[in-house]
Amino acid sequence: MNQDHDHGKVRLSLLTSSALSRLVMVLVLLAVLWVIAFNLLEW
Repeated sequence: MNQDHDHGKVRLSLLTSSALSRLVMVLVLLAVLWVIAFNLLEW
């Protein structure tokens, strides 16, 4: 196994982890916006 392959694997894992964190952030933002809109509609 050469070092280039390991480096590519590490880069891929970093990309997937950053994409997952970004997806989680978007989901949290959507949940917060939904709760705020629901509270405004309830008023």
